[in-house]
Amino acid sequence: MRLKPLYWLSHIKLPTRWGDPPKYWPASQTLLIISLYSCNIYFVRANLTYIFQFVIKMPQVQKMTNVDYFYVVSELLPTVNGFLNKIYEPRDNYFRFKIRGEKEFNFKAELGIRAHLSKYIEQSPENPSNFVMFLRKYLDNAKIISITQLNGDRIIDFFVSKKVAMHLIFEMFAKGNLILTDTDYNIIGSYRFEQTDKRLIKKGQKYVPPENSGKKPSEFAKSLKLFMEEGVPVGFSSIPTEKFPNASANEYSSVSEMVDEYYYHIHKETEKMQADIAHEENPNKRMDKIKHTIKQQEDAFKKFEKESAEFQAAGNYIYENFELTESLLKMVKELKSKKLTDAQITKDLQAAGFKAEYKMGKIFLETV
Repeated sequence: MRLKPLYWLSHIKLPTRWGDPPKYWPASQTLLIISLYSCNIYFVRANLTYIFQFVIKMPQVQKMTNVDYFYVVSELLPTVNGFLNKIYEPRDNYFRFKIRGEKEFNFKAELGIRAHLSKYIEQSPENPSNFVMFLRKYLDNAKIISITQLNGDRIIDFFVSKKVAMHLIFEMFAKGNLILTDTDYNIIGSYRFEQTDKRLIKKGQKYVPPENSGKKPSEFAKSLKLFMEEGVPVGFSSIPTEKFPNASANEYSSVSEMVDEYYYHIHKETEKMQADIAHEENPNKRMDKIKHTIKQQEDAFKKFEKESAEFQAAGNYIYENFELTESLLKMVKELKSKKLTDAQITKDLQAAGFKAEYKMGKIFLETV
């Protein structure tokens, strides 16, 4: 649903979580501007003071858990003894690996969010990034020896061989990372540099996975369901859950199939919102137009106030000098009946003692 961009409200009540402005503002002092195209809400005072901006976020994306990755690793077993044929980076933080074996597989990894087999193929940039070139140098046509989950955590370890053995490690927690090490886990290169109190992700350092004190994934019951509301995926789970009580559930035989559908539709929805924003006029330019419109309204209001004061003064004068104005109007009517010019009427009025001028059907009377 799309709303018109401008709304005037008689009163505005603001939720306290947006700050501490006055509880109510009269409509004469406040303009509420709603733009769902740019996902912005503005509050602008009549004096053009910019109050604040509330940004509507893109759809919230669910992240995969260590239980999800436990099942994904088992689903990757058919790729073992296959070869890493091509490596792509369709967008930042997001990689696709084409694996050639008895059949072709596509393994996707959006670092920190998801990693799974996929049937959906996005277009990749013509010019690969430096990190993709680095991976291709070491891994093009590397043979997959084994795939394991480290420490039952959100970490997948591809053990591969191309002249020498290497580990390609997908860290899927926090911001995520993609790390290439030698067979002894000495880091050859990584997608991002990381340093904490307990470990350092840097070329030449020993790769040490973080400790995991949680439950082992195998301790959970398996129940693969994708939850839908009005035909749109709203979440998924690999274990029994009551998190989505109002949603219908579609059951799947593999985690990869389940999450592939979820992330495909979420990405399409995000793309649609971004396209709407891209086609919307620049917010700053739009605000300048709004300010210009308000300035014109303010100028018109000031002009109206001035004219109103003049009319009020004229009305008061007529009321206080009713007999004088009545005789003036009577004399003008008589002079007009004689077909006199404006100049002749003015001359006769002034000769009669009126400080007045008649011009183009109007009487201009000096009151002070």
